Amino acid sequence: MSVPGSNRRTAGLLGFAVLLVGVAEALSQTYIVLYGVDVLHLSPLQVGLCYSASGVTGMVAAVWCGRRFDRRPTRRWLLGVVLAGALGWVLLSQVRSFAAVLLLCLTLIGVLTGAGFPQLFAFAHARLPGDRTARALRTVWSTAWTLGPALAAVVVAWRGYVTVFGLAAAMLVLAAVTVSASGRAQPSTPSSAGDDREPPPSVPQAALMLVLGGSSLFFLAMFAGGLALPLYLTRTLDRPDSFVGVMFSVTAGFEVLASLVVTLLPARVPTRSVVLTGMVLMVAYFGCLVFARSSLALVLVHALRGAAIAGVGAAGLHYLQQMLAPAVGRASSLFANSATAAGIVSGLVGGTVVTVLGARAALASSGGIAMLAVLMFWAGSRRVDSARGPGMR
Repeated sequence: MSVPGSNRRTAGLLGFAVLLVGVAEALSQTYIVLYGVDVLHLSPLQVGLCYSASGVTGMVAAVWCGRRFDRRPTRRWLLGVVLAGALGWVLLSQVRSFAAVLLLCLTLIGVLTGAGFPQLFAFAHARLPGDRTARALRTVWSTAWTLGPALAAVVVAWRGYVTVFGLAAAMLVLAAVTVSASGRAQPSTPSSAGDDREPPPSVPQAALMLVLGGSSLFFLAMFAGGLALPLYLTRTLDRPDSFVGVMFSVTAGFEVLASLVVTLLPARVPTRSVVLTGMVLMVAYFGCLVFARSSLALVLVHALRGAAIAGVGAAGLHYLQQMLAPAVGRASSLFANSATAAGIVSGLVGGTVVTVLGARAALASSGGIAMLAVLMFWAGSRRVDSARGPGMR
């Protein structure tokens, strides 16, 4: 058994690794749309296709790595994913054709995008089991997304896009070194037996599908809106490229604050209510964004986005775990795949709408998708609550 000092060291190393991977992802994702359009001269639809290709590979990689980690908890899967991503970002800065970019998204970049986050948290759970560790690391991840876009804006203004991708790759390599120093996964990590269980009989299959559908639609709205946002800010509102990084940082900053609030909520507050509130805030975000003009208004609007992501991200997984208990591993996989599936579709939906109707229409349509997410999750969660009784919160 690890002594408390060893646990603190391990927690510090894992927290640093999560921070590095999160900042690297924020660095690269913040300007990938503008890099594709302005430097590689791709159309928004082509950029969307790359997003979708990355999502397909990510979903496969997440399932493949997750199952192997459950069978044999080891850091090798996480190290492989992180180092693949580092190589992917280095190569992306060197290629110039759509075919080459698409190939990278179908391989190295897709692996990192899909499997990086779940493998980080699976390994962290194996090293330091407990809900408190997971909540703390989720806050670190949100913090990374606060720092990353702002850092990306500075680097783009200083040395350009290629340096951003190089810095992201360097951080991923450092994260791999940090993970290696944090030790091996505990052999007592639960096996995947629970992941393959069917939902408990008291959970109607239709209710599960509605809840997962609502989650997927929420992430679809979020990702499709994120694809259109850089073009909306720079083309429609005529803001500088660096303003994109500022908005993503504002979102992540408020996400950190909202995540802390969610963590401190008393137990009597139903998890279902927290998730629904987050989804409603996303609808409000898109509704306000299409009318915002001043920089102050845009900052305040993105506070809504940050709070929405925190509500669904922090409480959505917990709600699904409660719903499918004791199959917690299966619940985590389903929640992650709902986001990945949304990412696949969002590239096609967002890219097509931006190309045909423009960025403002893409944001408005994302707001409509978010409203559908509210209705679907509300309907599904009501059925779950009726089936599971008052203990299901």
